[in-house]
Amino acid sequence: MIAGTPVEPGYDGYASCPLTTAYGKAILAEFIYGGKVTPSLPLDPAKERWIGWWIKVTALPIFYWNYMLKGHEWFFQSMTRRSRVTLLEPFALRQFTAAK
Repeated sequence: MIAGTPVEPGYDGYASCPLTTAYGKAILAEFIYGGKVTPSLPLDPAKERWIGWWIKVTALPIFYWNYMLKGHEWFFQSMTRRSRVTLLEPFALRQFTAAK
């Protein structure tokens, strides 16, 4: 249950990826099934930004090779169960309400 409401199982196909548009620029594409744009940041997803490029060439490779492949869950291990649920509530609600 989230906020007293039962959560229905499901996945809306949410995916995100930085798409390179030019050297030093990328857009952060976030979408669900059917290609519907679903930005999670308060930024225009169609605008090229250097931060998208930095995420792609610096942050994601470090995260992938040093954490994901080794099975680390460093972000959640330092949190209590209650704070995990509080942190994930907006994502879970968006995910399950969008699927209806």
